[in-house]
Amino acid sequence: GSWFDSKHAHISTTGSWIPARQAGRNSRLAHHANRPTHMERGIDHTGILVNTIIHDGAGRFLFTRRSQDPGAKWGFGTIPLDFGEDPEEACVRLLKNECGTMGVIERPLGVTSMRRMQKDKTSHWLVISYLIRLPNPEQVPEHSPSNPNTELLWRFLSNPPDHLHDGTKTILQRYSRHLPTLGTPHAEPPKTFHGSRHT
Repeated sequence: GSWFDSKHAHISTTGSWIPARQAGRNSRLAHHANRPTHMERGIDHTGILVNTIIHDGAGRFLFTRRSQDPGAKWGFGTIPLDFGEDPEEACVRLLKNECGTMGVIERPLGVTSMRRMQKDKTSHWLVISYLIRLPNPEQVPEHSPSNPNTELLWRFLSNPPDHLHDGTKTILQRYSRHLPTLGTPHAEPPKTFHGSRHT
């Protein structure tokens, strides 16, 4: 796609800048040269998370918890989106790593912008949520095959685990009415982008 720098009115369609003035080009090169070599996702720039809301088709949903972390809380499975990766591919990667199985990606639910304070820093993530059904929920172990310290727990939304992660609470507030429950059909997901949300 095309990048547009409104300050210097430069357009690039190839991924490299086409300068209108050489001086402007030099200032941009100096700016990029002074950037830190390591940038933390969600802190130094907006990160993208794929959130998997996994259900068994009978009203239960899968929650995860990193038991080795102090004060670990339960939440839906999330995974950072890698460069060049489609969100659906990230869903498949999480299912394989966390659950050791495959599922049916039923539909995207929406995007939520989340900002929260982490110690002395503010994090900012765009969270893309997907509804996923596991045809064989009995194959899901109690601990993740790729990380024995990750616990997996099936629960009905009417009786969620204690100590939910704040981000999961936000996701449930956004999408709970669009999630399937025991004996009810799947509701249509919302169509709009959700704006900034402080959690």
